[in-house]
Amino acid sequence: MQGMCRKQYASSDTNRSDILIRHYRSQDEQRVKEIFSAGMLSLVPDAFLMICTKPVNVGVMATVGFIVAWLSKSVFATAMTEGVMMGLLYMFLRTAFGGYVSSSIQDDLSNIPKFYVENGGCFLVATDSSSGKIAGMVGAEPKGDNQFELRRMSVDQECQGRGVGRQLLRRLYQECKGAKILLTTSNIQHTAQRLYRNNGFVVKSKFPIFKEGWQAYLISIEINSFEIQL
Repeated sequence: MQGMCRKQYASSDTNRSDILIRHYRSQDEQRVKEIFSAGMLSLVPDAFLMICTKPVNVGVMATVGFIVAWLSKSVFATAMTEGVMMGLLYMFLRTAFGGYVSSSIQDDLSNIPKFYVENGGCFLVATDSSSGKIAGMVGAEPKGDNQFELRRMSVDQECQGRGVGRQLLRRLYQECKGAKILLTTSNIQHTAQRLYRNNGFVVKSKFPIFKEGWQAYLISIEINSFEIQL
């Protein structure tokens, strides 16, 4: 079947001088979950900075600060109020990202062979050829009609800058040759977006992560949909 992850690669690894790409094995489960969790939680500071620097939020903070200063006549009270507001925002983001990590671990990452391999997809890991330590991973989930969704692309922070993501994509292209690959990522994932653009993906649509309520007004995180036809 064209586009199906090709099983003949199951025991044939792709080598580079320092990076080895191979198929997922059961003993990789814990390390894969750790890399994914750390990668997602590392986005919290960037999300926090984006929200704090949004003009409407800067205006809200300034207004609240002015009101507290006027009522209390205290620099300390003003600083404490704004500090609490920023702390609550950071906790909200940390909880939201943590919730996404937990749901993902309980979803497809709870049984990678079932969700990816047994359905005709694949899940690849990149390892350091000298230590054998897993440096990154990516999955291709079948979506029917000769299409796959790229999921769980993540590279260990200690291994970034070594071309791990690029090597994973190249191997994934071999596995899914002739198919269309879709993916979604957020506008705070600058490194990931640059990787996808530099390797042939094009943006097809954009939409806000929150479409209504106070979150839509104050939080400008956006989801971008990419695709590539191999």
